[in-house]
Amino acid sequence: MCRLAPVSTFDRCYRHHHVESVHLTSTAGRPLHPALAVVQTPSREYYILRDNGLEVGCEEEGVASVWMRILGCDARGEPDGRAGVSFEELRMYIQNL
Repeated sequence: MCRLAPVSTFDRCYRHHHVESVHLTSTAGRPLHPALAVVQTPSREYYILRDNGLEVGCEEEGVASVWMRILGCDARGEPDGRAGVSFEELRMYIQNL
């Protein structure tokens, strides 16, 4: 999509999709949950699943609440040991996307 768009749109896409670095620790230097990584782009940081790269949060909002519950981590991606989410919570989250 970015290839065919005007230059200004391309520049916007580039800033969000150009990876500058990948981190396995939080900004405080503590390890992230084993399922997470942080990808730094020129525009912002994204929390992603290590296995498949699915975005599960960004620096402004942190890890999405449903993913915090599923993984057992806090908004900064650090493990908190409280994993577990009900089917109803997942259904509500999907409906609100």
